[in-house]
Amino acid sequence: SLIQTQPMQHEAPGFFDDPFALRSKDFAWSQLPTITLDSEILRENAILTRRSSAESRHFDTLRSRTHRKMRAEGWRRLAICSPTSESGASTVALNLAFSFARQTDERVISVEANLGAPSHLRMLGQPTQHPSTIRLFEGQDDFAKVGVRAGPSLGMAFATHPRDDGSDILRNPSLSTSLKQLDAGFAPAITVFDAPPLLEGDAALSLLDRVDCVLIVARADRSTRREIDLAERLASERSNLIGIVLNGCRFA
Repeated sequence: SLIQTQPMQHEAPGFFDDPFALRSKDFAWSQLPTITLDSEILRENAILTRRSSAESRHFDTLRSRTHRKMRAEGWRRLAICSPTSESGASTVALNLAFSFARQTDERVISVEANLGAPSHLRMLGQPTQHPSTIRLFEGQDDFAKVGVRAGPSLGMAFATHPRDDGSDILRNPSLSTSLKQLDAGFAPAITVFDAPPLLEGDAALSLLDRVDCVLIVARADRSTRREIDLAERLASERSNLIGIVLNGCRFA
């Protein structure tokens, strides 16, 4: 379920003026290597939105409501985070990314930024030899070097190994430049960031300063009301809070 909130509005980060012709963006997109996805592995890991189905409808509804709000406000960078770990933020982030890409002619990019507990490669059944998003965050490589395509409209970048210094990496000043270059070079309509947990260090806060809006994912059987309230306050102070997804609900 989605709990709507009405936090204060934050100014969205600025974007580079477009220095490339449209064909340059098309060429850069076409040069990203493609990955092959196994439908059974996706299903086993609750990634249900690669194709429209009865199982995808809840995520598709969340996608439509989120997309409508982002389009109305001119927002393009969305962070998905949770109060604490193992609340389902990565599952929601990947399902939203696939759902966005399936229902729009515009490009969507998924960026794994939960550096302390990366999971996307495992959930998608991919090998670990992909370049890490850390190289993008630290300005060592651009998205053309670390990104892949999972279909015609979805670009993805993965964190490959756990790092204990995620807060320092996401606080690096080069991250802002890297994200602006990503926007200028690939023109994604939406970039979905799978962010670190809000209440486990300050890594998430460093990322939220660089996105337009945030969606919190909490677990009904794990997250306490106090944790949800604190996460909501922290997210609202740094970005525009779209709402809270309550995961793991069980109804009699």
